[in-house]
Amino acid sequence: MCIRDRRKVIQNIGWLDGYNSEMAYVYCAQFSKNSNQYIAAGCSGLNEIKVFDAKNRYQSCCSMKDIKKGCFSLDFANQGNRIAFGGGNCMVQYCEIMSQNK
Repeated sequence: MCIRDRRKVIQNIGWLDGYNSEMAYVYCAQFSKNSNQYIAAGCSGLNEIKVFDAKNRYQSCCSMKDIKKGCFSLDFANQGNRIAFGGGNCMVQYCEIMSQNK
C-alpha cells in the first residue's frame, strides 16, 4: 500500500514576536479538540509554547516563555482548553488557556 503525499499549505503561521524566528525549532503542534479555535505549538531553541487563535487570523494569543528546556510534545485535553506538554526538562506539565475576560 502506498500513501500519496497530497499536502497543501493553507497558511503559514509565523513564530515572530520580536524574536529571530530562525531560533524557533517547532517540534509539535496541535489543533484544540473541542472547537479547533486554537493551535498550540511547542519549540526548542527559544524553549517556548505558543497558542494561536484561529478567530484572530492565527495571531499569537498567549505564550509560556519560562520553560527551562525545549518542548517536544503537547496535547490538548478532550474537553476544555488544557494543554499537557513535556520536553527536555524530564517533566510533564499542564496549563489552561484563559480568556482575558475571566
